[in-house]
Amino acid sequence: MSIPIIHTYFFLLVDKVLYYALWWTSILIFVFGFLGFLANLNNYIRMLISIEILYVSLSCFCIATALLFNSYLFFIYALFIIFIAALEGAFLLLLCVQIYYAQEEVYIS
Repeated sequence: MSIPIIHTYFFLLVDKVLYYALWWTSILIFVFGFLGFLANLNNYIRMLISIEILYVSLSCFCIATALLFNSYLFFIYALFIIFIAALEGAFLLLLCVQIYYAQEEVYIS
């Protein structure tokens, strides 16, 4: 009788550890993305990349919250955030191509 209880407790503990690992990872990624955004206010491409990093941290936080509450709604929200980040990445690629056509280089001062 005690083995199933230990087995269940082990998986609950693993879920909590995974939640806290994802939560701290998302906080760390958010801080780096925010500092990168503030450090590169004069370069639009780097600003957009920093916003992409912020989207990644938000999706990690949504996945960690979904693991904590056992809710699929947060997973769907994380997929929506990833979709928005993909749209921004496409916009970033379009911007780089247009800058290259105009200036024959991608460097922006």
